[in-house]
Amino acid sequence: RHNELDAVVVGPSGIYIVEVKNVSGRICGAYSDKQFLQDKGKRSKEMDNPVYQVRMHADILSRYLKANGVRTWVQGTVFFVNPRATMAITDVPANGIPIFAVSEGGQENLRKYITQPAGVPMSEQDIQKVITLL
Repeated sequence: RHNELDAVVVGPSGIYIVEVKNVSGRICGAYSDKQFLQDKGKRSKEMDNPVYQVRMHADILSRYLKANGVRTWVQGTVFFVNPRATMAITDVPANGIPIFAVSEGGQENLRKYITQPAGVPMSEQDIQKVITLL
């Protein structure tokens, strides 16, 4: 099976899959909805909720790494990079996959998120093994 990951960050604080979205407009919906609404004023359309996509990617990568001897947490996150995208996502759980947007300071918040220690730090040996496996 083939999966395309937009970005993978590997370092002492863990492994992060970043699902990058370059869409504009007001992105609306509940966190658990299968679809979000991309409202562009005169025109609106539905888009797949990227949380589900990145959750699946994190699960697949985690299982792949485990099968190759690396047992570590893989965290997904969503990053809306278009400065004309604003978020109106409701019911985001405290322990859910975070959603960041450039228009809301997302680049700095994402940087902080992926550099903060989360659980047991990865060893340099495991970091190198993950990089080789990828």
